[in-house]
Amino acid sequence: FDDFETAMYFSFTSYTTLGYGDVLPARPWRLLGPIEAAVGVLMLGMTAAALMAIMQQMIKAQGEVMRRDG
Repeated sequence: FDDFETAMYFSFTSYTTLGYGDVLPARPWRLLGPIEAAVGVLMLGMTAAALMAIMQQMIKAQGEVMRRDG
């Protein structure tokens, strides 16, 4: 890419799976977009799973406190 701003724009649109297609890398790098999109989807799934695990632990701990004090 010609400048950092264009590279970040491409990376963000690929990572968030928007993929507008208005900015494209040079031919040797064109697989970078789909790879970034796949990584973005996986990271979203992992983040959701981690948040659910944390919430389950918090709910379990709160239930134990309620049973003990209740």
